[in-house]
Amino acid sequence: MNLFFVAWFSLVVGFSVLVFGARLFAKIGVLDNPTKYGFSRSPVPYSMGVFACLAFLLISLYFIDLNLQVGMILLAATLLVGTCFVDDRIGLSPVIRLLVQVVAASLVV
Repeated sequence: MNLFFVAWFSLVVGFSVLVFGARLFAKIGVLDNPTKYGFSRSPVPYSMGVFACLAFLLISLYFIDLNLQVGMILLAATLLVGTCFVDDRIGLSPVIRLLVQVVAASLVV
């Protein structure tokens, strides 16, 4: 497969997914609260790691043959991103976050 195609396909898919995510989060109100931390800027969509992970998953599943090792890596990445998203929204205890990280590392190993 031509590496030029891989690079352009990845760029287009990644950019499209991130732009869609930013617009979706802005529309449904998933924005940060800068005044909470003393900043005087307008709110911006946050937790965009969800859409970066989605783009990574889509690109990976298109170009890489899925086997047990790849599946575990993708599952661990999805688990970590999901935990970060939930932590940003409601705040998780450090113990829960640590346990999720240990589980994700165990999946990879």
